[in-house]
Amino acid sequence: MGIAFTLGFWLNASLTNTPNSVVSQLDDNSKVQNKTAHKASVDTDVTNPAHISVKTNEPVKVDIDLWLRDKKRLSLKETGAFITLISEMDEASVIKALSDWDVSAISIETAVLLSSMVTRLVELNPNRAIDFASNLEGNPEFKMQLKVSVIVNWANQAPAEALDWFMNQNADAQSPSLQNSVYAMIIFQEMAKKDVFNAINSISLLKTDNQKRLAFNGVFSALETSSEFIDILPVVEDQNDKQIERSHLQQWARNDVEGVKTWVASLEDNAETREIKKEIFNNYFHVAPVEAASWYVAQSVEENYKTDVEHAADLIAGIEPQEALEWVQQRTGIDTQRAIMNVLYRGARNHPEFVEDKLSLVHDQKSQIEIALFVYRSYEDKSRQRAERFLDGLTYKNEIKKKLGPQYRGFNSTN
Repeated sequence: MGIAFTLGFWLNASLTNTPNSVVSQLDDNSKVQNKTAHKASVDTDVTNPAHISVKTNEPVKVDIDLWLRDKKRLSLKETGAFITLISEMDEASVIKALSDWDVSAISIETAVLLSSMVTRLVELNPNRAIDFASNLEGNPEFKMQLKVSVIVNWANQAPAEALDWFMNQNADAQSPSLQNSVYAMIIFQEMAKKDVFNAINSISLLKTDNQKRLAFNGVFSALETSSEFIDILPVVEDQNDKQIERSHLQQWARNDVEGVKTWVASLEDNAETREIKKEIFNNYFHVAPVEAASWYVAQSVEENYKTDVEHAADLIAGIEPQEALEWVQQRTGIDTQRAIMNVLYRGARNHPEFVEDKLSLVHDQKSQIEIALFVYRSYEDKSRQRAERFLDGLTYKNEIKKKLGPQYRGFNSTN
């Protein structure tokens, strides 16, 4: 797990994941270590992937002390041999190697082996592993990734001990940091994999609402089937916390959208149920935009139908304006022109080329000018020359120049 996490760090140069996606990335990359072991028969210079030679399975002799002195580049076969060696080291040997490690410059080889070494230390002495990761100097992003990797491995190995550590770390803190709160989510995810209701009962030990919400997120992310999500509904409702209820629905929709659709169809049709359906759609559309939108508006009551169509089209237009446009054009019982304009407004920011091509679908010139103004500004953010070319092709370019006013005059004075 630690190796996979470190490789994820090198494939993603900056830490941009949300808490939930951090844990998802850990799960998605969990097979990397096994793949490395299978590739032990391939001798490859990792700095020159084109030079790959398949050799016989001759044993490779590696020496961690020697490598720490010269830090020579390793083949995949040598890397695999080091990982095997590290997995058999005792605590004293691991501590000595880590104390000799120069972490001022992290390469992919050092990142993989360092992560493997720390993962081994988690197995032997989790407290020393977390101390090492916490006191690591150098790249702060790598430090955080390594520390999260330790927490994940520790929580998987002994969740109760990891929770005790977390509680002690935050015993005196009046407002724990977001980073520490994310650790709560990771620990409770691992706890829930072993015993969901024990994990839920342990949430009462946390001191802040933010920690509790993230802990519930961790529990929800460990669930897989609709029956599991339904089983904990009474607990979720008892929290009387809309954010916890929302995260429960979000995770359920991600894991089993057909199951949550079946469940919500069994509820009495009222304002609360309609809000639940909206929350399901807000997650469902990421996976299947048009399918999700059609499902959502099929649930609408007559007085909400038009606004529900607009809401669905607005969300889809931000990611797939072509699909959103085709979808609204197929709807009946709505103001199609208004719906088309809304889609183009929404799509102009991220898809100006598409919206430029569809401006003629807007019959009212005043509305067309307003949308064209959005397209112009989107182009201008990327290239002033491209924005000017777009403007020159419009019969109403003077109207747009007037709306831009001093901004447009300033633009031309720099060209």
